[in-house]
Amino acid sequence: MKDMAFNSIKAGIRYGICWIREENEFKVDRILRLVTPFLYFFVPALIWYWLGFSRSLEYFFVVHFISLLFYPYALFDRVYYQFRHKGALPEQLRPLNIFLYFYIGFLIWSVIWVWDLIPYILIGFIIKPSLIGILRSLPFFFLSYTYGFFVNLFFASLTFYTEHSEALYRSFYLIEDILAGSIIPIPILRKVHWILNFLPFQCRCGLVWDVYLGKNILKAFLLYLFWISFFGILSFIIWKKGERRIEIFGV
Repeated sequence: MKDMAFNSIKAGIRYGICWIREENEFKVDRILRLVTPFLYFFVPALIWYWLGFSRSLEYFFVVHFISLLFYPYALFDRVYYQFRHKGALPEQLRPLNIFLYFYIGFLIWSVIWVWDLIPYILIGFIIKPSLIGILRSLPFFFLSYTYGFFVNLFFASLTFYTEHSEALYRSFYLIEDILAGSIIPIPILRKVHWILNFLPFQCRCGLVWDVYLGKNILKAFLLYLFWISFFGILSFIIWKKGERRIEIFGV
């Protein structure tokens, strides 16, 4: 068991680094990754500042830093592509823990993908966010990543059962994009949507704003713990049952 975990971690690290090298080959993609965060950040930040949300620059720096850098969007696409176009995951042929393999691989890709990090370093110098708030929020960045990992894995595992898992994922992602706090500031959303406290969407980035401010830290931790456990157990069960539905031929 220890050898499997160790091999899965090593393979995941190689997977993340290879993916970074692969994407570094496209110069246009690198340029877009340098420019896009400025648009994602300044457009909504300035609009909400104009509408009266005085901390909009600081808010969107925190939530977009997490939402864009630490949220594993591409996990669903990678797994879905393997199923739909190649028939199976080649990693299934190895004695690896598939969950640990993907978790480490996407974490490596998220953390050291420098082309996403540079714009936020520059924006940070401009708006000067609270360093104490950033340090306090850092553990919750990884909780946000873990939540996103299991949400993506849950929808990816549905590909075992239906060809329409992509439509389900895109629909969920659209709703989450609106209610997570990455478009409309979460303090404003909560004033009109009390039900947000019972939904998982804040785990993507909105809860980290509370931690950044030093508020509701225990509540944020418990909500992360609940939704990570919920999607983690659900995706594990669906994935394991789905594996029994496929047969792999050849060597």
